[in-house]
Amino acid sequence: MRIYAARALVLSLMAAAVLATAGDTGAGQAPAPTPAACLPAGGLQVADTIRRALDDGSEVTEPLGPGAYRVTRCDDENHPRVTMTVLPLSDPDRGSIGVPAIIVRRGVIRSLDYGNVAEPTWVAQWRRARATVLASVIRATPGSPRRDPNFRGRRATATAAASSACDDGGHAQNPGRWPDGRYSWKWNASSFGGNAATRDALQQGHEAWNKTLTDCSGIKDDTAMAAKYDGSTSRHAGEADGVNVVDRGKITEDGCEGAIACTWTWWNSDSSYVETDTRFSSAVDWSNSGKTGYDYRGVATHEFGHAIGLADLQDSPNLTMAFATGTRNTAQRTLGRGDVLGLRSLYGG
Repeated sequence: MRIYAARALVLSLMAAAVLATAGDTGAGQAPAPTPAACLPAGGLQVADTIRRALDDGSEVTEPLGPGAYRVTRCDDENHPRVTMTVLPLSDPDRGSIGVPAIIVRRGVIRSLDYGNVAEPTWVAQWRRARATVLASVIRATPGSPRRDPNFRGRRATATAAASSACDDGGHAQNPGRWPDGRYSWKWNASSFGGNAATRDALQQGHEAWNKTLTDCSGIKDDTAMAAKYDGSTSRHAGEADGVNVVDRGKITEDGCEGAIACTWTWWNSDSSYVETDTRFSSAVDWSNSGKTGYDYRGVATHEFGHAIGLADLQDSPNLTMAFATGTRNTAQRTLGRGDVLGLRSLYGG
């Protein structure tokens, strides 16, 4: 859905990636970690970073690819205050520009999905919101990337993206997860006009993850993920009120300007998720048939991937968690290989 333009808090791993052990040096010795350093929640995703000191703390940027990066700002005790993943979005007037895709703050993760330059209702919304969105972007740290001794993962060097959703193993995670893989959710029926077909599409979007719905052979999982439908509510998405809400409404508020859909996930200091909300923009056209507008079911499946802890993917256009989508796109209704692997990495299977 993204047309979605912007991706995730974690570097996409691609089926064609070449993996090497994280801390390898020429002599085969892992560099010692620095005594203290600014790090994003969950650790660094790439081995080469750019760092600098700030007046009130420090900053680290992880280059993720052409036009894409993740930047983390920490306080003077190296506690992360904000991490922003910036991804390239196709703009109707300016070519490719960097926009926030994932924003992680203490207590809440916000995932934004943008629209398609070929779709006029989103273009009109985007032009109104563009200045606000661009003003919110945290710029990448200036300088040249260097090997970071705090990188403790595995290094991935991406080659070409896989052509098929069943061949592409790319997946990425936001920090945190539901402790037991279970939560219940409600829809604000009035905001969707009480349309039962839309309610069913939202349920099917959740069930794609619950049941590992995929057209690919050999990757069926029986995971512990279980999001349960719990009826209607008058509450609204974007409010930390203890209720997991899906609604439709204005998306020019609550820091989601310019998006066609936005998901909030609230989390505790132990990385446990405690609430998730999703809003679909009322400023663009939607459909349950997949023949016009943005597809409720496909976009819902993508958004609920964020709700359970998965991040956007750059360079994996055929997967459900791909950063961008278009109108009349129903392919995201079912999971590809990387989507299933991401689900498995969070909840087993």
